[in-house]
Amino acid sequence: MKNTQKGFVVPLLITIIGIAVIGAGVYVYLSKNQSQDFSAIQITDIHNVTDFATCMSFAKNVPINFDIVFGHGSDFQDVGKFGSDFQAAYPRAQLKISSEQDYLNEALAYNAGGIKTANDLEDYKNRMIAQATSKISIQVPVRDLGSRDDFTAFVSNTLSKYPRLKFQQYAGSSPDDNLSGSRLNQMQQAMEAQCNYKYKILSASNRAQLDLKNDDFSIQMGLRGAAMIAQDYFSDHGAYAL
Repeated sequence: MKNTQKGFVVPLLITIIGIAVIGAGVYVYLSKNQSQDFSAIQITDIHNVTDFATCMSFAKNVPINFDIVFGHGSDFQDVGKFGSDFQAAYPRAQLKISSEQDYLNEALAYNAGGIKTANDLEDYKNRMIAQATSKISIQVPVRDLGSRDDFTAFVSNTLSKYPRLKFQQYAGSSPDDNLSGSRLNQMQQAMEAQCNYKYKILSASNRAQLDLKNDDFSIQMGLRGAAMIAQDYFSDHGAYAL
């Protein structure tokens, strides 16, 4: 994702939710008489999916990744307080809080190699300082956020407690796009169908081949993301070389 202000490219956030079904496009829904209660297991990391039971648990706990970005000049202590409030409201959330200095360090690490003179570097630092933002990076089971209205109310009410914060945007997978009841049900049903396909229909050897295809797909997505970042860098600097 490219920042709307020139000169800095934020690393692309690519969220791949669920297990991709590649190949024949088989899409099998679980019938009601096959359903079981997997609520006792709480799998929120796709890497912990090893069998049908853990896959079905993940289907009920599919995570979403997004950033809450605060505008330049927001008080960083209040950013931390907002993060604490978020953690209290959504205990299973995993948070990473980044300061404006972190933004600057990331910008310098990414772009400074293409700057040839000390004066140009100083000018670049000044531009970055003026547009630096702080953020809270979040991974949380999407169902934990409740309805769109509930989540919007939480964010609004929490921001009102900290007037020195300036909400700028959501980055990554905007939670507003995923918090309708129908959307959540579709996500869970699609994931349950994939669990059924992978662990009830495929043989062990075919399942291993599917995992390899999924790994290849993830690599391809990563390469596409790198290409997009390189293109953004070229548009800013007129060259790909640092």
